Amino acid sequence: MYTFALTLFLKLAKIFSLFSQNLRNNFNIRKNPPDLSKVAGKPYIWFHSASVGEYEQVRALGLEIRKIWPQILQVFSVYSYSGWSQRKNDSHPDIFTVLPFDLPHKIKPILNHPPAMMIYARYDVWYNLAKALFLRSIPQYVICAALPENSKRSTGLASRFNIKIYSMMKQIFTVDPTQTQVFENQGLKAITAGDTRFEAILERQNSISVEKQMLKSKLKEYLKKVNKPILIAGSSYLTSEKMLLSALSKTRDFFLILAPHRIHLDHLSQIQTLAQEQSLVLQNFSEIENANSDADVLLLDVMGLLIYIYDLADLAYIGGAFEGKIHNILEPCAAGLPVLAGPHYKNSPEAVDLSQKKLFFSIPEPDAGLFINQLQPLLDSEYRKHVSQSIDTWFHSRLGATEKIITYIQDDLTKIANAETSQNVF
Repeated sequence: MYTFALTLFLKLAKIFSLFSQNLRNNFNIRKNPPDLSKVAGKPYIWFHSASVGEYEQVRALGLEIRKIWPQILQVFSVYSYSGWSQRKNDSHPDIFTVLPFDLPHKIKPILNHPPAMMIYARYDVWYNLAKALFLRSIPQYVICAALPENSKRSTGLASRFNIKIYSMMKQIFTVDPTQTQVFENQGLKAITAGDTRFEAILERQNSISVEKQMLKSKLKEYLKKVNKPILIAGSSYLTSEKMLLSALSKTRDFFLILAPHRIHLDHLSQIQTLAQEQSLVLQNFSEIENANSDADVLLLDVMGLLIYIYDLADLAYIGGAFEGKIHNILEPCAAGLPVLAGPHYKNSPEAVDLSQKKLFFSIPEPDAGLFINQLQPLLDSEYRKHVSQSIDTWFHSRLGATEKIITYIQDDLTKIANAETSQNVF
């Protein structure tokens, strides 16, 4: 039934892809099966994730495994086009690929050269592949497992199918005790390990390239002229950009760095127009060599720098929570920044946790006045310092998930490493 339904769905999706670039992209990256020739006949680990955020979760584990067992080959896959396009040039995996659609004939190349271990991030486990590996007695693990609040996987037929999939896992490692209880309530074996993204973010921030470091240094030099609290708006959308620029024009009590979620000329032009309408001076980062020292706003019109510059700011606004789902708040939290955002943040367990601790600040509507009300107390340096220290403590208390997972699976890892060594000897 599942295979029939998925086949029908993919046929319909193929038709709709004529009208959707995103769907076309997801079909196009799967035109060729995964090339596993590099690992053919060798024991290896396959790490799978849905997209970029989950990729960082399995990557953090892969990095730590390589430090201890460098001889074990690692294959990484993602499911989405966005994950593939953003991580295809990552130097860590021995092989990087896209996971085929979960149909028997599509996953055959994987089964021809099956992994010695399969590790899934968060929730992206596919039934036919999981069953095929399970029948071959290949250990499978889910790390950073979490079912969102009110998930359809927790009720009815979906719940039963979910149990069927996850019961094939050797172990489920959840992000927190609440999630452990969710899985245990479904009769599944789960233990709390935490979220490897905490380690992943620190690792990324500490491994900045020479090129990015030069750009960061230019920004740091420019910001020396700023004598106000600096707020970085990361992954912002037009709705929040209007609110932020309007708030800035009313208070002039902070300096704004805008880092839009999507950088394209039309959107950047819209931001420039909005700034002009609010009588704000805007400086493009790409033109920082000829910078205007009187600017009110710095527009980060370059890709890939945001994660490295939060430590140059005092506050952060994270986008997506007016549009339906908040983006990653852990990057600013790693720098100890208080985070402001819109109302739809429950997709982020970290935002929910910090909100309960009064360390996350939500704005119910995209209104400049409401934003200023939340921002005003954080402009006080003493209060901001208190919040920042509390966030820093919270962040560092959540490190260690990778070590916990490796401790649990180390017997399987040792077997794989020994098998690889034996092959090299002979």
